Amino acid sequence: MVIEEEMKEKFYNIDCLNKETAMKLVYPFLFVIFVILLGCSPIHTDNPEKAFKYWIHIPLSNSEVEPLKGEYWQSGHITLEYGAYLQIVASKEWRDELIRLNDLSVDTTRRYCPNDAPNWFFPPESFIQYQSSNNSQFRLWIQEHGDTVYIYDQQL
Repeated sequence: MVIEEEMKEKFYNIDCLNKETAMKLVYPFLFVIFVILLGCSPIHTDNPEKAFKYWIHIPLSNSEVEPLKGEYWQSGHITLEYGAYLQIVASKEWRDELIRLNDLSVDTTRRYCPNDAPNWFFPPESFIQYQSSNNSQFRLWIQEHGDTVYIYDQQL
């Protein structure tokens, strides 16, 4: 009888230990699943300010850039898939830096406009068209004598 009670006590302690250990593992696992599911929600906005902020991925003061029109979408996948259409007013310094950082060059081959562009996204013929040598889905149109810029960027 004494042996039987000792055995029950040992099994009870092991059982409690397993429950405690299991709970210590379950809570972090549930937290990770929650974060993954929450982080995988898609984004879509027609708000120019928000579209610009999502596209630029870094906080900037709007002293050099004023978003006029914009559309941005981002998939809910773990991989970063997005599309951005922007019409902005930007300082010459900001435009020059954008051209330099993205290795853009003037594209005179043919006028390009994405098929799925919003109805407001039609850069005028008088704008200078730029293309990235690194990313065929990144285009830029800059007003020759002004500060209006159209941006198209897509990553799939």
